Amino acid sequence: MTEFRYRFCVAFSLCTDMTMSGGSFRTRAKVDPYPPKGMNETFLGYYVGEGDPRYLYVSPLFGDLSGLPPLMVQVGDNEMLRDDSMMFAEKAKSAGVPVQMKVWQGMFHCFPLPAPLFAEATEAMNEVAAFIHQQIQWNN
Repeated sequence: MTEFRYRFCVAFSLCTDMTMSGGSFRTRAKVDPYPPKGMNETFLGYYVGEGDPRYLYVSPLFGDLSGLPPLMVQVGDNEMLRDDSMMFAEKAKSAGVPVQMKVWQGMFHCFPLPAPLFAEATEAMNEVAAFIHQQIQWNN
């Protein structure tokens, strides 16, 4: 069995609450270019089925986040998952997890992935690389 030497996590646009309680599901619905109307409800219906949407393995936001490794979260201000990402980061921080959270103004779902196509994506990926480098240096 392989032992992992480094423990940290980088996450973009977290989907952590299958109850869709975050206000950004409503307030960002018209500006988020990613999901067509009704897609979130359909996807969550398949994912959760008849189960409890608050069950921690379905909605990590409702679980105990203590003991998670250092975490970097990046999310766009114009996406429906903004509040999921922010609530998860805040709960993790309250549980003692080192968290770097950034909300990027005017950005969309998983916007860093097409870097280097535009400046914000490139800047976000540079921040991710710096975070990873910092974690590796800290662990050596």
